[in-house]
Amino acid sequence: MEKLEDVLEEIESLRRDLNAEIVLQEEKGHWDGPQLGEEVYAKGGYYAGSSPWGSLPGEKAPSWIVDKPRITEPNIKKREVAIKQLKKISEESDDYTKKYLAIEILSNSRHLSSMLEDVVEKLKKDLNAGRYEERTGIGTMHSSYNQYGPPLEDFVPDTETQNKAREGLINLYHNFSDAKIKKLAGKALGYSPLRILIHQFLSRKK
Repeated sequence: MEKLEDVLEEIESLRRDLNAEIVLQEEKGHWDGPQLGEEVYAKGGYYAGSSPWGSLPGEKAPSWIVDKPRITEPNIKKREVAIKQLKKISEESDDYTKKYLAIEILSNSRHLSSMLEDVVEKLKKDLNAGRYEERTGIGTMHSSYNQYGPPLEDFVPDTETQNKAREGLINLYHNFSDAKIKKLAGKALGYSPLRILIHQFLSRKK
């Protein structure tokens, strides 16, 4: 499994590339108002600005005047490459955290922490991944009718998916910095509130 920080860095880079632009002209402008060190009038006397724009009562704050606006156009090539890479990750990645993040970005790109909340929910469901298989040739006998009832089914766990989901949740629990995501991952793994609280406390001390 890849390091979580590498996964998040790669995914965040691809997310930004979905909105990549080519800058045709940078914004140019100037500040209109008192500058650092200039004497300004406030409360009956003259004072030199104490910060880049000053914070004295009665002091006029400067404003940014745009002389030339910023002009951009979509970077189509970069956006298409990002979409292609995200689709490949969503279809082929063995890292379920990475896979689900790619799916989330392609469907509804938003802040990373928000997407990780949905990823944790998907990983939680995968902890019980599996399918039901019908028992062939076996039925249930109704007591009042000499006929077979609905067939019995056995649940067959998908251990590979379950293990990958557990790995993803453990990785998030131990290596992601956001306390909310740690807590969600811990609860999904069945950890007690006390265990999660102690882990969060020890993580902050590192």
